[in-house]
Amino acid sequence: MGLLSPLCYASDGVRIFGYGNSGSYDHPYWNWNYVISSNPNPSPDLSDLTWSVVSNISTYTAFYLPSDSYGQQFDCTVDDKGAFTIIARDSQLTISSPTDTNIRGVQFSPNGGNNTWSNFVVVNPLSYAWGTSTWSQLTWIKDPTTGNNTVVHLTGNLAYGFYVATLNQAAAIPLPMTQSVLWGWVKSWPVSSSSIFGPTARRLTHLLSCSTRMLQLTAHLWP
Repeated sequence: MGLLSPLCYASDGVRIFGYGNSGSYDHPYWNWNYVISSNPNPSPDLSDLTWSVVSNISTYTAFYLPSDSYGQQFDCTVDDKGAFTIIARDSQLTISSPTDTNIRGVQFSPNGGNNTWSNFVVVNPLSYAWGTSTWSQLTWIKDPTTGNNTVVHLTGNLAYGFYVATLNQAAAIPLPMTQSVLWGWVKSWPVSSSSIFGPTARRLTHLLSCSTRMLQLTAHLWP
């Protein structure tokens, strides 16, 4: 494998994870998607930070997420089971395919030692609100009954509120991500910033600030 320069980073609170794609020094026509991980609990100044490759897969097998715009077209998250998920505005079926209007992503899961890579696609990409959003965040929510995690993509605009999309991990691959829920702002509030925090037990915790109210903290119960 060649030089590793991750496109997106996320943390599970113990390790830092990164995702990227890279060519190979030994095989110039090979290209790989990869996930790397830091050592557990690196020091605050990162003086003891080390990296290791968790897993990799050919970009002829998994979707290729181009690396032209570092940090501007990707959202990623890692859950408490080590499953790393990334979504990209621009993508290709494989590294040799043309870029199109579909929004795609990939997910790596340790799966009990049997490393698994899964492709996923956004349902109805032309109406997906990410393209007009002013902020976005990928996170996950745990079902307290089953212990299963659901990946959630939030895209927001200060004018209308935020949309919620969920990844159906029980469906056939490529997994579908469907945007279906809109939560709007209270229109009398001039919203200046918004953040979503997760996960908690089937709730999305929403922190809102505006000129008339410094903070409002709300928890949206997940269906």
